[in-house]
Amino acid sequence: MEDLKDIDIIVATRIDNHERAMNAFLMYTFFKEHTINSKFIFVEDSASPILQRCIPIEDPDKIYFEQNGWCEDPGLSHELKEGYFRKCRSYNIGIEKSDRKYLLFLDLDCILNPKQITDILNKIKKKRGFGVCYNGQPAYLNYDAKQYFAGAPLFSTLEGFYPDFKLLEVALDNRRRGFSWPDSLKYDHCNILGINAVGGCLLGMKKDFLKIRGFNENFAGWGYEDTEIISRIRILHGKSASMDWKKDLEPFYRCEGKSEFLFHFPHTKESVTSRQVVLASNKQESDKVEGMNTEELTNYIKEWTWLK
Repeated sequence: MEDLKDIDIIVATRIDNHERAMNAFLMYTFFKEHTINSKFIFVEDSASPILQRCIPIEDPDKIYFEQNGWCEDPGLSHELKEGYFRKCRSYNIGIEKSDRKYLLFLDLDCILNPKQITDILNKIKKKRGFGVCYNGQPAYLNYDAKQYFAGAPLFSTLEGFYPDFKLLEVALDNRRRGFSWPDSLKYDHCNILGINAVGGCLLGMKKDFLKIRGFNENFAGWGYEDTEIISRIRILHGKSASMDWKKDLEPFYRCEGKSEFLFHFPHTKESVTSRQVVLASNKQESDKVEGMNTEELTNYIKEWTWLK
């Protein structure tokens, strides 16, 4: 089993339906069973605490509850009348509560082979940087796969969900030739959505996340915050915001194995915070950051007060 003794795993949490509660249970119990010395920091941003009833929390893991009843437009919020999910705020609280040298920001609905995490960690230990702990290809499981995994929560079960690699390679080759990536490549157990995804599993040193001022709390809910932090890190390192994963990925590392996916469990509905009005606002903030040079961005993040 992989030893995660140097890492705090930070999970921004909102349980807004039964399927997400099940995802939290599957993710948490999988890691506790298949790693040693893991430590989770859950930050639950919600009107009332729910997560404690969903997972068999054990030491040294912690759940921090942040009550959120605020909403600019309650009539457009979901049935619990909660405010926008403060994902970035939750991550920043996790940073403040952490005490290990390295931090992994993991989406609640995701799992992966823990060896992918330690492989990236070892690269960061040799030369400081940040890591995306999968190959850029998120694998969205369907409900049949999720139910099967619930009955046999093993990595060997996940291996049975791999897509047809020959078909996938054709799609990858077409992309290399300049053709666009299909919106969704559907296989028996999962859909592959994209080729250079960066969200869901970001690893780095705590001191380096503090240096870049953590996560951008100008975002509401989620959407664009995962690409913004990648661009911000690049710009602050004197690089262009956009990244060519084949030629210039400094200061990032990424898994390159064809089977090193990030698996996403399905859930019944999206939160209201993914509405177009929120996404439009988030995109505006992301574009603002990506349009800055190193000096401008350095001055901009000095204004951020959310991390001490």
